[in-house]
Amino acid sequence: MFDVNLDNEYIADIDGTSEGTQIKFHKDNYWYKLDSSGGEGIAEELCSKILVFSSITDKEYVCYESGLINKSKGCRSHSFLEDGEEFITLYRFYQLMTGEKLNDKVNLLNTPRERADFVLDFFQNAIDLDLSNYFAKIFTLDYIILNEDRHFNNLGFIRSVDGTYHEALIFDNGKSLLVGNPSINRRLPLTENVKRTIARPFSGSFQKNMELFGIGFQLNIENCINEIAQYPVCLEKEVLLFQLENCKNLFHE
Repeated sequence: MFDVNLDNEYIADIDGTSEGTQIKFHKDNYWYKLDSSGGEGIAEELCSKILVFSSITDKEYVCYESGLINKSKGCRSHSFLEDGEEFITLYRFYQLMTGEKLNDKVNLLNTPRERADFVLDFFQNAIDLDLSNYFAKIFTLDYIILNEDRHFNNLGFIRSVDGTYHEALIFDNGKSLLVGNPSINRRLPLTENVKRTIARPFSGSFQKNMELFGIGFQLNIENCINEIAQYPVCLEKEVLLFQLENCKNLFHE
């Protein structure tokens, strides 16, 4: 766990929503994020930690560390961009190309399959980028961690210096493991609270989003459980262990 003090000169973004205000800092190739709902930092760390035991390489996801920023809880991660690279969200690119909002267009379509195919076809035609494997990895992870904030602004691609495109790393998992869900009732068992989670962006079901693209990686569940079990007691740890147990039939050794 880190403990750092950062002056306001390092503030890179202030994101205000109905769920709270999240302040982001940038210093020495690190991005720092303050918790806005409580629990985002440890959720980010736990969610990236399980990918250590997956078939995904460490070049495909952002590794987060929870800690203290100006004595408040948050997390940090290394910047995932090389010199001259640019991260572009699916939302921003679609709006630049069409003048419309991608989520508005997707929501007009009737089925999750139609919504997914529209997005895949658009980016395949626009920049010759096949996002199907990228989506498979992300929505398999979301099925495990119950990420309720997988909107089109934390899905994207990277434009290289030479003008070519490749899929972005997996990042921004803070609103997972029941973090920030106002409908959660701590007096209810986890089985009931998990049912109150809602997926994005193609279906409200985590399972349906995953099934659209197939299982995107393999995972050593037992090693994950052993690693997560070493963390101090907290709701996020409890939820992740619960989910890992329930996902054992999803992966084979």
